[in-house]
Amino acid sequence: MKAILKRIGITVLTLLLVSLLAFTAFHILPGDPASLILGTEGTPEQLEALREELGVNRPLWQQYFSWISGLFTGQLGNSIRYHTPITALIADRLPITFTLSVLAIILVLIISFPLALLAARKENGIIDKVVSAGNILGMSTPDFFTGIVFIWLFGLVLKWFTPGKYIGYQENIGEFVQYLIFPALAIAIPASAMVTHFLRSSLIQELQADYVRTAYSRGASKGWVLTRHALKNAMLPAVTMLGIIVGSVFSGSIIIEKVFTIPGVGQLLISSITSRDLPLVQTLVVYIAGIVVIANSLVDIVIQIIDPRIRIK
Repeated sequence: MKAILKRIGITVLTLLLVSLLAFTAFHILPGDPASLILGTEGTPEQLEALREELGVNRPLWQQYFSWISGLFTGQLGNSIRYHTPITALIADRLPITFTLSVLAIILVLIISFPLALLAARKENGIIDKVVSAGNILGMSTPDFFTGIVFIWLFGLVLKWFTPGKYIGYQENIGEFVQYLIFPALAIAIPASAMVTHFLRSSLIQELQADYVRTAYSRGASKGWVLTRHALKNAMLPAVTMLGIIVGSVFSGSIIIEKVFTIPGVGQLLISSITSRDLPLVQTLVVYIAGIVVIANSLVDIVIQIIDPRIRIK
């Protein structure tokens, strides 16, 4: 329990540091949000009045504490570009990105674990070599390029879906999930390759342990040994990698949403950056960083639960 509480404290401090860095980075950039809103026709009096309304003429430390308190209370102000409460904008887009990311993570698990077990079953066999070659190809291919290939192959050639014809979850939940399958698969392929690679290597190492030889001597089959004995002990590197994968899946959805024209958090971030919508950008950056930090913290906690030796150490 002490180690878990320590991990939670480190997570909170990391998130506060990320928020401070994000706030500082965007406020030292040249440009004035009031000038962007009013354009060249704004008078000095109008600019000053708008700066007062937005609060950008206050000292930076006051602006930071006002913004950070808004992160906890949900009072984040209005978007400069959309003239809508930031909380409402994120709440509208978050289910889309969350569904896409969850689908991608499920596909990672469905793809990586069976492939790793098949490859480890016979080291340097035909299946192992094919899986290893696929891992190299998957890890070296960017997800946005895979997405473009999917649009061409499954959208334009095979007509399995209509590129750009996004269906919202409010309209039809079934068609909404169906449209997200190929974007999720584009995100999942490089992530699956990494998890498969690490899990395969860990499984092969476990199969050389003494307890495996003992299980063989008692008549256990290789499939039984792999799934009942070696897999549990080989999970630690894979779980660690999954923590990294969860963060990369949420951040990788930014580009994929743009490629497949999905109106999620990623596309919202890109549009807010191009329009210098600083309040919205800061919040989205902290959101994405928070997902990565929390995912890795949860992985550390899970690892300590799986292997008590780490907790004792």
